[in-house]
Amino acid sequence: MERTLCCPRCWRTVSEDDATCPSCGAEERWIRGPLAGRTLAGGKYRLLEPLGSGGFGCTAKALQLFDGQSLGSVAVKFPLHADVAVTPREFIAEAMAMRRSPHQNVVVLHDAFVEESVPYLVMEHVDGPTLSRGVGSLSFEEKLYVGLQIADGADDFHAKGVVHCDLKPDNIALLPWLDWKPTFVKILDFGVACTWSGRRGWRDGWSGTPGFCPPEQVTGGPSPLSDVFALGVILFWMFTGALPFAPGLAAAPDLFFRQEVPPLPDDLPGEVVRLVRRCLSPDPDKRYPRMPTEPLRGFLNGGTGPVRTAPPDQKTLLATAKDLFIEAGLASSEEERTTLYRRSSELFTQAEAMGPLPGGLVGLAKNARRYSRLS
Repeated sequence: MERTLCCPRCWRTVSEDDATCPSCGAEERWIRGPLAGRTLAGGKYRLLEPLGSGGFGCTAKALQLFDGQSLGSVAVKFPLHADVAVTPREFIAEAMAMRRSPHQNVVVLHDAFVEESVPYLVMEHVDGPTLSRGVGSLSFEEKLYVGLQIADGADDFHAKGVVHCDLKPDNIALLPWLDWKPTFVKILDFGVACTWSGRRGWRDGWSGTPGFCPPEQVTGGPSPLSDVFALGVILFWMFTGALPFAPGLAAAPDLFFRQEVPPLPDDLPGEVVRLVRRCLSPDPDKRYPRMPTEPLRGFLNGGTGPVRTAPPDQKTLLATAKDLFIEAGLASSEEERTTLYRRSSELFTQAEAMGPLPGGLVGLAKNARRYSRLS
């Protein structure tokens, strides 16, 4: 790759001596560039625009190409290093964590590459706002539903030996139309995820976002219960607009253990208040022993569940069906492939009931049905 450096936020050229980007003012580590229009993996992907940056990586939107034709959008993540001599172990860990987590509420990893010693990940492009931007439009019931999906996704990757360790609103994407639900969640950014090797054991040291980390995550003994704490912070933040504890407090465990969870709004149901407070206990042994999926599901099934929005139109169904068909071809297991082809076939059938399919998608729909039977 070329030695030119650019800003990961706006992709404008910078120099090694720049402390801030001359174009957008970002205070970032730079990335090797230029990026605009660059093709990767022998022309398989073409970069389009920046999507954001944070931690040790930045993400770009790209087109996946086949024989010069677009197969849809993907997201490509690069390390924020001007010069990388070897593949960073963080990228290896992130790729492994994502590959082990093919859950509907977790962003999908398509592939990983290294070009001239610079690694990058190719992931599902999630076209929706993050929870930090979209929370203002959510009702109480929808906030509970968001919490349930986070818990459900996390419960799944905990069972597979992965702990996210950085659950926060910026790492939760909202898709308002998928599956006819008002708010469908995708968990993003496994950049600081670690492999769980026992109740108190980790292979790697601590990292995460202040304000969302419990004391044990800072002192080197995190566990799946650390994600339970982060879920409590997210729920508290959605209901109050504030964090329950000062961001730097986790670095002072003795002080943290003397803190009381701040009050939640009086109009919240008592069961919800108790759930949030239990998740936020500084003592991991007093939290839920696993993600509280069943209590959250019980609240929603008890009459406070979100009202379904109107079904998506044919264009939306077809776009989703096409994306799922492409993802099925990239699946890492037969089980995942079967599920994706079946879902793609179902969506093509729903779209066909609304009217004739566009000529270019008739063959794709036929193959989705055929492959779902063969898988």
